[in-house]
Amino acid sequence: VLVGGTGLYLRTLLSFEPPGSKKEVREKIEKEAEKFGLNFLYEKLKKIDPVFAKKISPRDRKRIIRGLEVYEIYKKPISSFFGEEERYDALKFVLLMERKKLYKRIEDRVDRMFELGFVDEVKRIKESFGFSKTSKKAIGYEEILLHLSERIALDECKRRIKKRTKEYARRQIIWLRKEKNAIIIDVTDKKPHDTAEEILKKVKERWKNL
Repeated sequence: VLVGGTGLYLRTLLSFEPPGSKKEVREKIEKEAEKFGLNFLYEKLKKIDPVFAKKISPRDRKRIIRGLEVYEIYKKPISSFFGEEERYDALKFVLLMERKKLYKRIEDRVDRMFELGFVDEVKRIKESFGFSKTSKKAIGYEEILLHLSERIALDECKRRIKKRTKEYARRQIIWLRKEKNAIIIDVTDKKPHDTAEEILKKVKERWKNL
């Protein structure tokens, strides 16, 4: 049973033969990112692999660089490595809810994270370990680091985190709705136990002879 994660991870597991990597190519692209900025690389990726670029965030440094690296090594887009046939007999369930209620839950969750000491957590990590180029761009960390450096106020920090989280959720919904053979379950106002029962019923129907 695989729960959570991103749609890209799921598709990688089920139908993706990952291409190889070359350190020197990756380092070259990393230097381009430092010199020209991440947006420059993302625009470059959009031209050579619009399919993959559309599926990831313009802020996703790791995947942008990976997409460019694969293209430079193999002279074909990383999206072409995704197979049509899945390697396993799998049942895929997508749990969705009404957008308005989802966004309300996101806002409440962000508020709760701040109440539980999110700012102090980021401050401790910064002082004790520091952040990698990838981690400091993660939703929440980037905004709080800006707040700690007194570049944005706390309220603006919260607003940006909520906005980015909603944007991320929207991209995930678009991706998951397009997932081949996925079973979509509306969990709006539904208790977790009832959702679990619905999933279990479909699993038993699929593999009733096992």
